Amino acid sequence: MINVLHLRSSSGLYGAEHVILNLTGQSSAKCHHELAVIQNYLNDNNELLEAAKANGVTSHKLPNSGKFDLATLGALRTILKSSKIDIVHCHDPKSVFYATLATLLSRSPKKIVTMHGWVKNDLNMKFNNLVEKLCLPWFARVIAVSKEISRDLGGQIPRDKIFLLENAIDTEKFHPAPSRQRESQARVNLLIVGRLSPEKGHENLLTALAQLKQEGNNNWHLNIVGDGELKAALTATSKRLALTGQVTFHGVQKNMLPYYQQNDLYISSSLTEGMPLVILEALSCRLPVVATPVGAIPELLQQSKGGVLCDDCSPQGLHQGLKRILGQDQAGIEAMTAAGRKYIEDHLSLSRAREKHENLYAELLN
Repeated sequence: MINVLHLRSSSGLYGAEHVILNLTGQSSAKCHHELAVIQNYLNDNNELLEAAKANGVTSHKLPNSGKFDLATLGALRTILKSSKIDIVHCHDPKSVFYATLATLLSRSPKKIVTMHGWVKNDLNMKFNNLVEKLCLPWFARVIAVSKEISRDLGGQIPRDKIFLLENAIDTEKFHPAPSRQRESQARVNLLIVGRLSPEKGHENLLTALAQLKQEGNNNWHLNIVGDGELKAALTATSKRLALTGQVTFHGVQKNMLPYYQQNDLYISSSLTEGMPLVILEALSCRLPVVATPVGAIPELLQQSKGGVLCDDCSPQGLHQGLKRILGQDQAGIEAMTAAGRKYIEDHLSLSRAREKHENLYAELLN
């Protein structure tokens, strides 16, 4: 049995957190998974811990009071020893930093990290990314969730340490709604899911939708799922653009299936991404997708044929992408969503991803 400790500094339940829950959520004959969450001193949050515990995963919370905390390092070393950890699987810059220090003078446990994508909103995040890159040479493997991330890593570490393993989802959990006929004149319900933070591009999306409205295309409603520091600013923007009656903020939702099943189109307006789980979930639920060309999204939409790719991340790029997909007839949409669902089933199912992770763990120990 391989003992794996997943390590992350978390401020909520977002894409990377769901990757961890997917990997740890079912028992395995090969691996025993545990989770350690580093306290986020700016936004102390227990959602990931609580979700993991609900799945029966042994979970730990590591105290952390700031940039560097010896108590965090000590608590991590205690867990590594008491749980006889073979593999430390990190999921963000802070976990990479503390795992590097905790194992600096030891050849075990082995360290790997999943690079979910670099966020560069401010100087603090840029500094964290720099520290992470400096630590990567100490890791046995670096998992890239997209070819773009894999290419970016090429100048940081030897190519043989980079392991391309795209995110995956549970296709049984995220499934299409029972047959749902749309009337051609019915309002189109649009969905976007994610943190309300700058890198997700919500401001550009609202601007693009306002342009659609000015052109007379008023037959839509945007549902925004998520929360974050831009909530007040985005609410003000929707009011300034006269979109208040056509935009609803739903906050964070633990059960996303009804939202995928009850909407007609998924939008990703991100300025930066890796391989976003929310797009995979939308495709699996047979939602057509319109998305900005970042991270693994261009290749995903090209191969799956499940949506429309915008020319760029600008409001104008989103506006043109939305016009293209809203101009599709029902037969075109049906073909698009069927192709998207089949691609997810064939290539990005959770069972295949778990098997690939477990094989990687075993390879490192052998």
